[in-house]
Amino acid sequence: MEIDFCRYTSEKSLKAFWAFRRLGYLQVEMKKWSEAVQSLLNAIRRYPTCADLWEVLGLAYQRLGVPTAALKSKGIEHFRLAVEVAPQNASTNFRLAAGFLGLSKECVNSGAFGWGASLLEEASSVAKAMLD
Repeated sequence: MEIDFCRYTSEKSLKAFWAFRRLGYLQVEMKKWSEAVQSLLNAIRRYPTCADLWEVLGLAYQRLGVPTAALKSKGIEHFRLAVEVAPQNASTNFRLAAGFLGLSKECVNSGAFGWGASLLEEASSVAKAMLD
């Protein structure tokens, strides 16, 4: 019932961070790794500074047999935090964008085209922010 409620809420409002987050956690508990990755990516898009989401996303990628994606997601977490501390640091922003690009490639190679596209959008956002 809780899964149905979270799924319903997340479909009705793309801004429902908590619903995507809870749904992702529940899917991880049920070992529905692919579904969990999608939910967790949606939650991260709305709340990128939540370290728990990045950690669980890394676990889901690892269970899917995409260990490089798991490592890159951890790297992205660290660079994202570094960008918060020094938002105008070009090197940190470059590494964050590169992390998104690398993770996007992993997703596309594993057939997760939607995830790959959303990560490319993230990389583009980082690049645009540097130009502002």
